Amino acid sequence: MKVLWIVNSLLPDIARVCGLKSDNDGGWLTGMLHGLNSFCNEPEIIICFPFSGKRLQGQVNNLKFISFAEKSNYKENKKTKQEIADILENEDPEIIHIFGTEFPHALAAVKWAEENGKLDRVLINIQGLISKCSECYYAGLPFSVVHRFTLRDFIKRGNIYRQRKKFAKRGKLEIAVLKTAKHVSGRTDWDKVCVLDINDKIHYHKCNETLRDVFYSGQWEKNNIEPYSVFVTQCGYPLKAFHMVLKAFRELVKKYPDAHLYTTGKDLTSLNVIKNTKHRTYYDVYLKKLIYKYNLKEHVTFLGSLNGEEIKERLLKSHVFVLPSSLENSSNSLGEALLLGVPCVASDVGGVRTFIKHGENGLIYSFDETQTLANYIDEIFSDDSLAENLSVNARQSVKTIFDAGINAKTLFAIYREIAGSSGENDNEK
Repeated sequence: MKVLWIVNSLLPDIARVCGLKSDNDGGWLTGMLHGLNSFCNEPEIIICFPFSGKRLQGQVNNLKFISFAEKSNYKENKKTKQEIADILENEDPEIIHIFGTEFPHALAAVKWAEENGKLDRVLINIQGLISKCSECYYAGLPFSVVHRFTLRDFIKRGNIYRQRKKFAKRGKLEIAVLKTAKHVSGRTDWDKVCVLDINDKIHYHKCNETLRDVFYSGQWEKNNIEPYSVFVTQCGYPLKAFHMVLKAFRELVKKYPDAHLYTTGKDLTSLNVIKNTKHRTYYDVYLKKLIYKYNLKEHVTFLGSLNGEEIKERLLKSHVFVLPSSLENSSNSLGEALLLGVPCVASDVGGVRTFIKHGENGLIYSFDETQTLANYIDEIFSDDSLAENLSVNARQSVKTIFDAGINAKTLFAIYREIAGSSGENDNEK
């Protein structure tokens, strides 16, 4: 069985063989590839991805790869459409598996399949639903913050208001993809409801994700942590709602003077340096203002860019992991924390309830109730028994959800089902 994957970025193994840098260390796509390879010799997988330079083409670890050009992330263009068409015609895969819905290449592939009578071969993998994310993008920010600019924002025409508009543009592409597609793979009750609301004729397949290999070993232990430490994995844009955590943390430091908040990304407290002004967004500026307003400079550390091993190390040292986003489908960061047994507090949005049962394997709160967030973190800080029970239950609750073998078997069964049904349709034609 030949399966062609269309993904949104350059995977690490491909980057290495091409002598390039990858922005990430593989994530769940690499995990799923490893799972499929361990499960069976099939399918033959071809990886296609956008790349701005000359075409990349070759083979690594028995995987064929090929890049295509994509000039814009927000609108269709003829070159992308033609290159996608050429790849699909030349490879003629039994299954076209598209990861993500919001980019022009996804719509180009779906349209090609529709025009060539091969929509039955296409499987759309739901990641986040950007059409829904655009509705929650501001995450409770004040009007004045949403519409302010920095020099960087002005040059790139990308302040918070315009960033949200870009999300909305991608959302229109996403809706067009889902209205056309016949098969979708998702993993939460929330994404199923959203997809069927857009296209009630679509065939929804349930398939959980496989996380990065590094998170399948190691276990949170109370004796090995940095007491009163909190880890939030992302703070770079409003949807991730780091500003809400800062508001909660100002309450925590009153009771816990040693409390410390860790996150990834550049050190926003150093952004007064002239050479950095061209790189800071107004959201960066706003976070910096909150840090100083709430006297948190000595309580917040920005860790820069972390790979999987480094994130795992930080998680295992943390007293609490917090997912504060204004919307998530299924956060891989939350999954990684649960799999390691880190006590988790998460906003009650999107698909979070698929993974957390309040009071059993984690605590959930209404997204904008920062006092409740502070109270729940406090409960874990002050109650070792609660922390340890949440830890044990977290690991147990996601053991099956993120089982690489089960997920590979499920995905392969979906491939066989789609290949069988498309074959029947081809015979009818």
